Amino acid sequence: MIDDPVLQPWQLEYHRLRKLGAGDYWEGCRLEAQEARSKMTPYELGLTDHRSLRDATEMHNRRPPIGCPFAAGTHERAEYERGWNALPPRP
Repeated sequence: MIDDPVLQPWQLEYHRLRKLGAGDYWEGCRLEAQEARSKMTPYELGLTDHRSLRDATEMHNRRPPIGCPFAAGTHERAEYERGWNALPPRP
C-alpha cells in the first residue's frame, strides 16, 4: 500500500486556484483578485491601487494605472482618492 505524499501548502493553494479557474491557474488568480476587490471599500481600493502602482514603478514594471472605478463628484470617488493619497511619499 502506497501512502499519498503530504501536499505542501503551496501545492494546496495552486490546486485551489486551478479548480477555481476551471483548470486555468491564472484565471483562478484573476477571479480571486476580482472577488477580493469587490469586497473592498472605496478607501481600501484607492490605497491598494496606489500601493500596487508604487511597487510596480519601483520594480520598473509600470503599466498604465487602473482608473478610478467611481464617477466624479460621488462620495465613493472622494473615499477612493482619500485612500490613494493616504500613502506617505517615499524618501
